[in-house]
Formats: sequence, structure tokens, C-alpha cells
Amino acid sequence: MAKHWIPHKIIFALYGLEHQTDPDPFAPVRLIGYDGAAYRGQLTRTAQDKPRYPVITIILYFGSTRWNKPTHLYECLKIPKKLKPFVNDYKINLVEVAFLDDKLDYFHSDFRIIAEYFINKRKNIDYIPSPQEIRHVDEFLKLMQALEGDDRYEEVLHTLQKEEKKEGINMSEVLDRIENRGIIIGEKRGEKRGREKMAYEINTLYATLLKQNRMEDLKRAIADPDYQRQLLIAYGISSEED
Repeated sequence: MAKHWIPHKIIFALYGLEHQTDPDPFAPVRLIGYDGAAYRGQLTRTAQDKPRYPVITIILYFGSTRWNKPTHLYECLKIPKKLKPFVNDYKINLVEVAFLDDKLDYFHSDFRIIAEYFINKRKNIDYIPSPQEIRHVDEFLKLMQALEGDDRYEEVLHTLQKEEKKEGINMSEVLDRIENRGIIIGEKRGEKRGREKMAYEINTLYATLLKQNRMEDLKRAIADPDYQRQLLIAYGISSEED
């Protein structure tokens, strides 16, 4: 018997974003709103003559701990026993991405790479990404940026766009570029902090010499970096290690 395709709409709700790593205790209540809006949209005048389709809402939870909050509406409410038969229950479709260990083989799209990453992140083990090529690089990196709250993913995307590189990119290359970007950012921040510290030390030395009216030493310190260094150490403003 031939299978008939049934039109439907799937809504993905993402949980586990940066600043939202805890499971939502009111997820069933919120998802009723999503589904209700989708069904209500099928009742407009322009949609009246079109076939109605079922709506499927799936929560993709990226947290590293198990979802321990309600998955049914009944669990969110205090319902008197006499009223319970009249209250419709509502369950959520939950996918705990970081716990898909034994189901990875079911996926072959970019989602498999993302799931593999979060599984390894949860286990906190050495992560060796698969060589699988990322098919939708733009969307992939933007999603990773949102999930991890790490702007380096977006910076890698901009770099790839400048290089006009659209194919042959896998997770290993992405992470290598992110790590290199992190090193560069760290070096720049270190250099900035070093300059700020140096400026503070020199200004402190000059203020001390002015206060003590050692004008000749001040003039010499400005003109002679070696003498300036000697005074910084002598006054304990800086150390030889610095």
C-alpha cells in the first residue's frame, strides 16, 4: 500500500542557550502557545480553503545535565482530583541532544556534528571531531555561536566569507580557527594590560619624583629608559621580574 504524505508543520524550540542552561519548568505551558498560534494561523480567511495540518513542536535541549522539569502539563499545575478529568493534559516532545550517544547513527546531517560536539562536551573527554563535512556552514556557525555564546564562531564565519571558502569545512577546522582566534585575542588583551600597567607605573614614578622635587632625576628618567627602570625598581613600583 502506498504511503500518503500528510502536510505538517514542525516547530523547534531550543533550550540550553547561553544564560538559559536550566530546563524550563513551564515548557508545556509555553509550547501550548506555540502550537495554538500555529493552529490559529490555519483558521484565517486566506487559509480556510486549504487543508489543515498537524503541528509538531520539538524541544532541542542542549544542556549537559538531564532535563528534570515537567514534561506534561499536569506536572505544572495543582489540579484538584475532581477537576482533573476536565483538564486536558499536554506533553512536550523532548530531545536531550547531549545524551544522544546511542542514536548518533540515526543522523547524517549537520545536526549529527552538533550532537557529537555536545555529547563530548558533557562527557568532558578529549574531543576528536569526525571528518564529516559541514553542508550549511553559515547556518551551522550561527547556531553554534548562539548555543555556546561564543562570538568567535561568527568571526570564523566572516573569515571564511572573506576567503570565499564554502566547501570542505569540517568541525576540526572550525575548532582550530577558533583556538587560533582565542590565542590572538588573548595576546592582544595581554599586550593591552601590559601597556596599561606600564603607563600606571611610569605615572606613579613621575608623581613621586615631582612630590620629592627631584626634577633632575625626573628629566633624566624621561630621557633615559634604563635610568627610568632603575628608579621604578628602587621605589618598589616595579620588580626585576616585570
